[in-house]
Amino acid sequence: MTDYFALLGQPHQPHLDDRALEQAFHERARLLHPDAAGTNEGGEFAQLNSAFNVLRHPRLRLRHLLELEGVMPAKELLAPELGELFARAAEISHQAKAEIAKEQSSDSAIAHSVAQFKRSQIRGELVSVLRELKANELRAQSDLKDLNELWDKERAAGLTKVMQLQQRFTILQRWIETLGELQFQLEN
Repeated sequence: MTDYFALLGQPHQPHLDDRALEQAFHERARLLHPDAAGTNEGGEFAQLNSAFNVLRHPRLRLRHLLELEGVMPAKELLAPELGELFARAAEISHQAKAEIAKEQSSDSAIAHSVAQFKRSQIRGELVSVLRELKANELRAQSDLKDLNELWDKERAAGLTKVMQLQQRFTILQRWIETLGELQFQLEN
């Protein structure tokens, strides 16, 4: 397994400085780009791109860090403090999908008008849940920054926190993407 942290000269830590990561990527990319290197092979450049894409996303970075430590991330567990929010996300997702399907199968102008009103109500709740999910993602980003200190001092406890945070990012990202797509469908 390629160590993406080493490839980009970054410390093996849960949180990375975005600017330093981007700068390291650009410096290496200039050297390894097939046009600049004078070769037709882009294997090293492709690997560099993969490294950058993994390290710049917290969920993927944490997963890679765990793999480098020889720890397989556990199956997704529902964070207890987020249980109610995820239940609301699941419910509004179900309502939105049902309403979209109902409107698509209707030919009546009256039914479309009623559906527009119902969609508006669902969209309002969906946006509210989406805001909460994004706020939780920001809190997870903050927790990620705080984790570096624990990671450097107490690796065993740090591994547990990294696993929990990686799971949190995974579930939050999935719900944010799902509800974002449903919001788009409800608005169009």
